[in-house]
Amino acid sequence: MIEPWWKANPEEKASVSAALQRHAPLMRLVEDGDGLAARGPFDVMHDGQLLGRFLIEVHFESETSATAHAIIETGGRIPRELDRHINTNGTCCIGVYGEWELTSADTSFGAFLTGPLRDFFLSQLHFEAHGVWPFDQRAHGLPGMIESYAELLGVGNDEDIVADTLAYLRLEETKGHWHCPCGSGAPLRRCCRARRAALKEKWSLAGVERLWRHYFKLKQALKSDAKEHQFSKA
Repeated sequence: MIEPWWKANPEEKASVSAALQRHAPLMRLVEDGDGLAARGPFDVMHDGQLLGRFLIEVHFESETSATAHAIIETGGRIPRELDRHINTNGTCCIGVYGEWELTSADTSFGAFLTGPLRDFFLSQLHFEAHGVWPFDQRAHGLPGMIESYAELLGVGNDEDIVADTLAYLRLEETKGHWHCPCGSGAPLRRCCRARRAALKEKWSLAGVERLWRHYFKLKQALKSDAKEHQFSKA
């Protein structure tokens, strides 16, 4: 069994603790069984002034600290409604999984605190005050995930095309006569092979696997008999 990053890499854990001390000094790291969480008040600041405070928990993924982690709003300030980007279990819809990681130059925990996490709660404060969201909003659930992944992959906003492209990127080797995952029906050698090769070079296989797992996990949650999508070569 692979150890979680906070056990395998004490220096990385110390770096996360330092980021908390700098950007969220009222929060504390807590090891709970096999998990690691940061708990306490998260202050939304601007130019040294406190705009608002939320009680939250950050539940860390075991593979890496450089990702968007699960966030739970524990204070009850935000209604647990999808229209407020809070799931019924209290987890916050910070954004589509993978979007921030694949588009940001800095994916450290400190950057997560000052980027996606701050933006989320800043938008909640704006909604409380004005009844509208300050940023563009994606659709909830699977449609929002497909829309985001389609933009990241440079393909049409279609679930089959997105799933086929992700399945293709998971393969170590491909053949030019296979059909292109973009849905054109043309063979790879005469279609998007170069663009797909550039994506494989840009994204790590581990990153693609994490995107895939989150997509399939959501599919399973929506449909209990969901089967894993395979890239069709014919």
